Amino acid sequence: MIQENTTLILFLLFICTSLCIYFFIDSKNQKSRNKLQFDVIYNQIAKEKILKEHYKKDSIKIEESKERLQQKLLHLKTNINTFDHSLQELYDLIL
Repeated sequence: MIQENTTLILFLLFICTSLCIYFFIDSKNQKSRNKLQFDVIYNQIAKEKILKEHYKKDSIKIEESKERLQQKLLHLKTNINTFDHSLQELYDLIL
């Protein structure tokens, strides 16, 4: 009877020890996998930040180009109006 109980206790101790070792190793592996996933996500975020800055600079350049274009168009419109007014005065003088 004592021999059977001792065998059962040793078997249960072996099972518990095996499970503890398994879960310990599994948790180590899980930590390394999580760290790898975290590093991948961190790198993606860093890449997105760089792209955001790049596109932000491009959008600023586009806005500056739009403003310059608007100024040039306004200047051209003024010149056309002046030219049209001058032609109108010449036409009035001729008639």
